[in-house]
Amino acid sequence: MANSLEGMAMHDFNDPDFRRLIELTNQTYSGQEITDANYLAWEYHRNPDGQSIIFVAEDQGKIVSQYLVLPRTYKIRDEKVKGSLSVNTLTHPNYRGKSLFPKLAELTYAKCRETEIAFTAGFPNPLSSPVFSGKLNFHSLGSVPFFVKPLRPFRSLRKYLNSSGTKRGKEPVLNFSDSAKAGALKISRFNLQDVKKYEEFHSRFLRDKMNCAERSFDFLKWRYIDIPLRDYHLFKIESDKGIQAIVIVRSAELFGLKTMIIMELLYTNDADSKKAAGSLLSWLRNQSVSNAMDLMVIARQHSSAGKLRLFFHGFLPVPTNFLPQPLEFILRIHSENVKKTGFFDMKNWYLSFGDSDVF
Repeated sequence: MANSLEGMAMHDFNDPDFRRLIELTNQTYSGQEITDANYLAWEYHRNPDGQSIIFVAEDQGKIVSQYLVLPRTYKIRDEKVKGSLSVNTLTHPNYRGKSLFPKLAELTYAKCRETEIAFTAGFPNPLSSPVFSGKLNFHSLGSVPFFVKPLRPFRSLRKYLNSSGTKRGKEPVLNFSDSAKAGALKISRFNLQDVKKYEEFHSRFLRDKMNCAERSFDFLKWRYIDIPLRDYHLFKIESDKGIQAIVIVRSAELFGLKTMIIMELLYTNDADSKKAAGSLLSWLRNQSVSNAMDLMVIARQHSSAGKLRLFFHGFLPVPTNFLPQPLEFILRIHSENVKKTGFFDMKNWYLSFGDSDVF
């Protein structure tokens, strides 16, 4: 499939390597993850839900704009549905203002329809959000709430005021104890031998969720274990009945503050599982202190009645400008087969930091 605009060709990306994409991304994001060939191979080719769909604009052999989506498997009400996540939208500075982004996006969505991808979700930055909503007919459902637990409040305030506005810094090294006890429960690292126990837990996790991305074992392995250039730490808490809760974390400097980012806190609607999740948070707080973290941060839009009350664990809601970007959640339907009842209502979705690729 190919189109042209002012001498430029627009077509699906089929290069044998990522050299030309990296040349484009280096114009704006030099030195960042999406300028690394191994990272792009991981993100675009190894996703267990399917390879990325990428369309590019090309001018005289040079790629000047890209738009792409990553396939994802979702639970929508009681059905498994093929969806996609919009990521890494980019246009060369010299080619902006030519509407390349929306034109490439429409070609991508046409391909989504051909491959039975029913909808696209996204977490746009403030610059691209108006294009998604104004030109591409996305619905904005609002921003995913996020919460912060200060660990060293006065020190953190001083560091924040002296941070010179730097949103994102280096990734502090984390050291964890490999195992611990929480009453009769055992906290230990999640590993690749846990596949059967995890899939049973994941099945229970999905039961009370109306709309959410599935988090299969293969997806968890790809997203958090196989990923290059990032370090995630995965822990489980289990009883003799199996896994009760999962937590996945990474670290970052945000506005000069050493921050423990809770990517996922997974538990079921069962009372024992919720109690286990609370024990994980308490353990993680102790681990954060021992690693000299300033803050703990978690983002959660919880669709079930059995949600954990983060306030009781010392987490406070904060304005979205404390993060490098707000987690606005947007949706566009490509297929009339999607059950629309409650689909565009934020309170019917389960979302976390792990649903985007930002963190």
